Amino acid sequence: MLTQETIVHTLEHEFRQQKRVKAAWLTGSLARPDDADRHSDIDLHLWLEEGDAEAFRATLEKRLGLHYPVLLYHELFDGHMIACLLQAANDEVIALDLFIETALTHTLLEGKSRILFNHTRKLVQGPGVPPEASSLQSSLDTEIRY
Repeated sequence: MLTQETIVHTLEHEFRQQKRVKAAWLTGSLARPDDADRHSDIDLHLWLEEGDAEAFRATLEKRLGLHYPVLLYHELFDGHMIACLLQAANDEVIALDLFIETALTHTLLEGKSRILFNHTRKLVQGPGVPPEASSLQSSLDTEIRY
């Protein structure tokens, strides 16, 4: 099992116990089966009520440190994203990007996210939206050039 999956499992258990956290999900390579490798970072989204976010952030670094040594902890975008480097048990350094979500509802794209837990009915997983033709053409043109 990848070290990242072990960390995700540990953090899922930690955050599931906190009443402030309404839901948690992964995006990026760990959300897609067979896409992750040992260099993958963890993109973890936590959904909290707006009024709970500040108090949650105030204790987050300490909570992470209870499980893994925190080598870097940096808040970005007014605290809505936290970039972390964690030291895993095997001295491997794992990048963790935590996203603090506070919107009233969320729709996650199927195949682009993996729900870890959902204590509310306001988090739903919907079908992926196909890209617009012009966006797809531009993307393909760029890929062809490379």
